[in-house]
Amino acid sequence: MKKKHIYHYAAILTSSLLTASVAQAQGSAQFPSFETSSCETVKGYDPDWASYGEEYGLKLQPKKDYDFIFGFYQMVEKDGKLYAAFGGAIGPEGPVKGARPGAVVVLNADTLQYEKAIPLPFHAHAMALDKTNNKLIVTHTSANAFSMVDLEKGTTTCLKPNANIGDIPFQGRYVQVDENGDFYINYNTVRNEKGESIVVKYKKDGKKDNNFKINVIENNIAFPLLYKENKIFAGSKGITSIPSKTGEIKNLTEKNTAITLFNYTPGPEGTLLATEMNSTGQPGLYLFDLKNNHQSSLFTGAASLEVAYKADLNQALVTNLESKTVAVVDLPNDEKSLENRPFRNILISDEVDFFFRGLVSNIHLREETKNTEFFVTQKFWAEKNLEKHGLISKVTLADYTKGIDGLEKPGACTVQTFNMADKKVSEKQPCRIMSEKESYEAEKERIERNIKKIKTEKEKTEKELTEAQSKNENQKREGNKKPAEEVSSEIKKLQEYKKFLETDLSKSEAAIKAMEKLLKQ
Repeated sequence: MKKKHIYHYAAILTSSLLTASVAQAQGSAQFPSFETSSCETVKGYDPDWASYGEEYGLKLQPKKDYDFIFGFYQMVEKDGKLYAAFGGAIGPEGPVKGARPGAVVVLNADTLQYEKAIPLPFHAHAMALDKTNNKLIVTHTSANAFSMVDLEKGTTTCLKPNANIGDIPFQGRYVQVDENGDFYINYNTVRNEKGESIVVKYKKDGKKDNNFKINVIENNIAFPLLYKENKIFAGSKGITSIPSKTGEIKNLTEKNTAITLFNYTPGPEGTLLATEMNSTGQPGLYLFDLKNNHQSSLFTGAASLEVAYKADLNQALVTNLESKTVAVVDLPNDEKSLENRPFRNILISDEVDFFFRGLVSNIHLREETKNTEFFVTQKFWAEKNLEKHGLISKVTLADYTKGIDGLEKPGACTVQTFNMADKKVSEKQPCRIMSEKESYEAEKERIERNIKKIKTEKEKTEKELTEAQSKNENQKREGNKKPAEEVSSEIKKLQEYKKFLETDLSKSEAAIKAMEKLLKQ
């Protein structure tokens, strides 16, 4: 993958760029209509999207027509089948001609055996299950559209909301479905030098619900979205409650500019569990006690992305994107606090030396199973993308473990992996369990490796910047206006990249100190 594209996605994955100021601006902004129409009007729409068979970009790889195959994202389960959102080849301009843009991949949830793939017109990102109407709602963030997949009829309807004000888009990301089949998508935009995050409600036929009022939740990019008991919960700097019928908003916690929450799930009674995707050695798992207005946090790994809650065992399961682990956290039975809670990490990927390989991303926890069974996705957005672009690992914790101390017993934890590239499933392997101390030591080593890479990249960028500035001065002296403008644009990009690296370096050095402190405790 080209450097500029790598760091474009690095910016998306890290919370360092999601630090816009927070302020409430309820009901004060002008919004797009969000009225929906056919996806055929979307830029880059390929009318042949359903005709490429199983070609997601593998055959196009030698031509280097794209950066990477996007791979798996969110998952849901129904009637023993695992449905996983999948994205095909992606380049700097979006979907690649000749490859199936996206799909919902269907696996046997017991065996991980491949069953089929339901084609989609764009990359599939977030997904929710409409149990009432036997449908999947899939968002296409890159195209700012969504698809409704009727599992009974085998049909797919793609709709594009009018989500722009002029040239400024409100970008849709996550989706939740209520008991009636109506669904909710959160949108983010940056305009007037500030971010805005909102939630839009759609009826089960895909049309916008005009009775649901749109309000600005936060003036920043807010990712979390959760539906529970006739309410929507949203917000990255704090938790906001939204009645599912009206859209009026209520702040349940104070806004905290120091955090950027990414994902919610219901926790023990009266609580929400949340993740924060930072790589700075700070806590990534949060427990919000909404009844007593109390919050607590815990570090389990770098860039905590998604969290699931196992109610019968009172355990939280957390994917740590950059540490490439899933943390198993025993929650307290009395106090609703994460302070000093014990945990163990399950190492999912052995690609510990490489940032863009083996990123442990999304999690889906099976319900009503004797053992604890959950699925996690892995991202390979650099080398090895061709052979490992679509990995889903199934982790099974034996029912006799009864807490993290039992995870190291023989046979207590096993993992097997499905590979989309060849549709094969690996043999079950024993999990590699990491203690808290081992987790801190591994994180310290990861950060030290990252610091070396950042310093090397910074030196290279400074050299390129000096050369570009010299070239720019020569072009100006020679009166070459157009080339000079192109060089000036390149200089600006290099300056922004250098600033990004300097910020990343500063945070990484602070993270080393945080790990050293945890190791002393």
